[in-house]
Amino acid sequence: GIARSSGERSGVPVVAESDASELLGRTDVLVSLLPATAETAELFDASVFESLKPGAVFVNVGRGATVDESALIDALASGRLRSAAIDVTRTEPLPADSALWDTPNLVITPHVAGNRPVGSSALIDENVRRLLADEELLNRVR
Repeated sequence: GIARSSGERSGVPVVAESDASELLGRTDVLVSLLPATAETAELFDASVFESLKPGAVFVNVGRGATVDESALIDALASGRLRSAAIDVTRTEPLPADSALWDTPNLVITPHVAGNRPVGSSALIDENVRRLLADEELLNRVR
């Protein structure tokens, strides 16, 4: 974890923001749970994606406003990130003409990480199984 100050939170070691780039350089999977605030707006930008270990994976189940979507697209298109999964986007519903739809190695889920509506996680689980088995996805939008 990364926070304003280092220490331990619920048994998990936490690194101070000032030491984040060293930790990011060793990170295989970066998961964001951040809220949308003035301090977190587009926090996940090109510099963060460049700081990550090459081939890392990015997952956002926090808020869409925390991600610079152009930087995410560039990091995936260049191969800097191996893949990403986002449950939220800056604009929801995601417009049909958004470049995110055509971004390689990006999985977009329909803002259901909090299991709302109830049972939505079962659909996600089934579609992940289908994706890995190269089968047709359920409720595919595009």
